Amino acid sequence: MVEDLPPINRDIAKYVVRMLQRVAEFQQINKMSVSNLAMVFAPNFLRCPDTNPQIIFENTKFEKEWLESLINHMPPTDD
Repeated sequence: MVEDLPPINRDIAKYVVRMLQRVAEFQQINKMSVSNLAMVFAPNFLRCPDTNPQIIFENTKFEKEWLESLINHMPPTDD
C-alpha cells in the first residue's frame, strides 16, 4: 500500500515509520511500545474523511492496527 503512494508521500511515510521503529527499539526506557506509538500516531497518519464522531471512533481501532502492522513489518531501508 505504501509503495502505491506518490513518491513524496511514500518517502515521508517510510521515514516516519522507520523513526517509529527506532523509538520502539527503546521501549524499555521510553515506555512507548509499538502499540502505544500506533495509538498516538495513527490519527496523524490516516485521516477519516467522515465527520460523524461515532464513525471516527469506530475507525480508530483499524487505523491503529494498520499503523502497528506497518511499524512491525516494514523492512529496513536500503539507503
